Amino acid sequence: MAPTATPVWPGLSAAPYSYGAALGRLRDYEGWRCLWRVAAGGALLALVPLLAIGGFVAGVYIAGDLHSLGRVVLGALVALGPGQLLSLRVWQQRPWDKFIADRLWTYEKPDGPGDLNAIIRPEDFLPATHALRRAKLCPCGGTRMPIAPPGAEGLTLKLFVGRPARWHAPDAPELHVQIRDCLRAAHIRARVAGEDVFP
Repeated sequence: MAPTATPVWPGLSAAPYSYGAALGRLRDYEGWRCLWRVAAGGALLALVPLLAIGGFVAGVYIAGDLHSLGRVVLGALVALGPGQLLSLRVWQQRPWDKFIADRLWTYEKPDGPGDLNAIIRPEDFLPATHALRRAKLCPCGGTRMPIAPPGAEGLTLKLFVGRPARWHAPDAPELHVQIRDCLRAAHIRARVAGEDVFP
C-alpha cells in the first residue's frame, strides 16, 4: 500500500486484497503460525474437483450395466446432481479465502482507538508497517506533509495507526506509547506525539 493510498478494509462483501497480499499482511501480524490456514484452505479447494469427479464416478457406478433404464436415469441424476452442486457451492463460497480474510479482519477492523501522531520518513513506510503489525497494531495508511516539522528534518509522512480491540486489553498502554516503543525497537526514526524516536 502506497503512503498516499486510501485505506481499504477487508470485509465479508468485498475482497480488496489478493489472496497473496492478504496472506502477506496476515503473516506480518502472526508470523509463520498462520500457514496452517493455507493448508486447511488448500484441502477445501481440493474438495471442488473431488466432489465433481466423485459424483460422476458414483453415477457411472449406479448406472452399472446399461440394460436397466431406471438405473441409467438414476446414475445420470447422481452424476450430474449432488456432486456437481456441492462442488459449485464450495467454489462459490470460497472458504479457503475466508480462512485468511476473516482472520486478517480481526486485526484490521477499525473498532479500537486510532492515532495520527506518528511522523516518519517516507522511505521507512514499509518497515514501519511491518513492525507495527508485529505489535498487533494496524497501520491504516499515511499522508504526506508538505514540509517537515521543526527539528524533524525528513519526517514528512504522517501515519494513521489503529489498535484493534480484540488484540489489546482495555488497560493496555496509551496507543502513542505503543507506537513509539514499536518504532524504537525497529530502529526507525520518528516523532510520536511530539517525542523524537532515534534509531
